[in-house]
Amino acid sequence: MQKSSPPGRAIAVINLKGGVGKTTLAVNLAAGLANRSDGTRNYSVLLVDLDSQASATSYMLGETPLDPENNIQHILAQWMAGKQPVVLPENITGRTSARNPVFNGTWPNLHLLQAFPGLREIEYGAYIKFASKSDVLERKKHYSILQFVLENARQDYDYIIFDCPPNYNWIAAGAVQMADDLIVPVIPDFLSTNGLRDLVLTVSEDIAMLSPRSGKRIRAIALMLWESNNNVYSQYIRDLREEQLTRLRNTSPHIKELLRDCEIWDGLTRRVLVQKLVQTYRAIVSEDAGQVSRSELDKMVDSILEWKRPEAENVEERG
Repeated sequence: MQKSSPPGRAIAVINLKGGVGKTTLAVNLAAGLANRSDGTRNYSVLLVDLDSQASATSYMLGETPLDPENNIQHILAQWMAGKQPVVLPENITGRTSARNPVFNGTWPNLHLLQAFPGLREIEYGAYIKFASKSDVLERKKHYSILQFVLENARQDYDYIIFDCPPNYNWIAAGAVQMADDLIVPVIPDFLSTNGLRDLVLTVSEDIAMLSPRSGKRIRAIALMLWESNNNVYSQYIRDLREEQLTRLRNTSPHIKELLRDCEIWDGLTRRVLVQKLVQTYRAIVSEDAGQVSRSELDKMVDSILEWKRPEAENVEERG
């Protein structure tokens, strides 16, 4: 699969908290983008599962067994051993085999870099070796590992979606450093929105220290698993839209820039259909266009397709 430059747009779906629908959002955004075209061909999309629980991998592959070698854990372990590999086409599920097991080949242009449970060991070992160091150059080198191993693959895709782990370990930090854009899924309740400030501060500090001129931003806060007739959810949504986002932007000039174009998406409301689709290994975009969850997903995909690349925005601002 050859794709002309520029390299694929990398999007990290991230939250420090688990149980907010992060994997459901990441996987379905990837499938939704793969279902669209630029007028000549469907967009090529790679989902990179960075969570040691491998939930995105299981969702996309169904009953297909996990691959013990062709996964991000094995590649990073090789790197840690000093072999410094890069992701090759044969490492990517659906890329080279005749049969694409990703959603049973519904979208031949949708591929997966699997996770594996051993990723936990890599997380811990790499933290001891690199992330605990205070030296900025060492940390920058360490957080650039993902960019190094995925740089070749990035040239072959229009979009790369990272399903990040539910904590800010070095792998999540590496995804932030590689990403052009960040999407934060939240449930509009006390526990989920209360952690939003910590996530923004943490991400902002790392970007300011390691890649201050990157132009990367949190583009969207996606509301997840909420009910329109629930007054508690409605209250927190109003606070997010009318007050909390403004308060966050006023925290510092760097955070203001990080959140400059941030939208609050209506996201995905809580529906039994979505739970059934996940349990039967099907993507939301496989449903009819008039179905509510499909319409919600399509709206988010529309927004992503309208985003300008950071370099294009810089040209416009200078002009």
